[in-house]
Amino acid sequence: MNYNDCKSCTFFKGGIFMKREEQGSFKITNDTMYHLSGFLLMISGAIYMIVQLIHPDGQLENAGTRMWFTVALLSMVMSLFIFIGLVGIYVRQVKESGVLGLLGILLTGLFWLLSMTFAFIEAFVLPLIASSSPEFVSGMMGLFDATPDETNLGVFPFIVGIAGFLYVFGGFAFGFATARARVFPKAPAMTFAFAALFTVFASFVPYPVNRIFAVPMAFALCWLGWAQVFMKPEQKKN
Repeated sequence: MNYNDCKSCTFFKGGIFMKREEQGSFKITNDTMYHLSGFLLMISGAIYMIVQLIHPDGQLENAGTRMWFTVALLSMVMSLFIFIGLVGIYVRQVKESGVLGLLGILLTGLFWLLSMTFAFIEAFVLPLIASSSPEFVSGMMGLFDATPDETNLGVFPFIVGIAGFLYVFGGFAFGFATARARVFPKAPAMTFAFAALFTVFASFVPYPVNRIFAVPMAFALCWLGWAQVFMKPEQKKN
């Protein structure tokens, strides 16, 4: 049947579900938003992997370089995409994931918002004050690399510690709740959960080798996004 002959039908066009109303116009459906969130998760997973490969060392001389700005900008976009993508996953399983799912999305969502904020600071603030406050900038650049620094960074080290907690326990709670909800396949959900938990061991590995601990999470994001976009509804209800 030609879609022009149907006044109220749902069509799959280019990976997006569109609903044709009686007036002849198209309306974006819930599936459209689900598919969009899935695509964003797959894109963010790929970016996450790339960032680990090209991230410059947290040295003062790298602040303001083109590579530093590029990585910070990619990290900012990636964090936003992950936040939107995970919210899309959660919305599809609100009832099934229960309180644990709500707790998970709140914690892990807050982490990615913090990540986006830090990436914004790295891209647009630190380069501007690198010459006037080199010690502060050097300390900020070494925060996530666990580089020892005696500079007074105010509340930022505390925020980074909280962010680590949000990433590990929020990610594990969200992944476990998603697996238990049985709306999505268990494999990508549990991969997401243990990828978050796995990063606890990163603190025992020197930089930059510890960046390898981000690889499982990048894979899990792509896998969850794939399930959101390409899995048929009956495949998601085991």
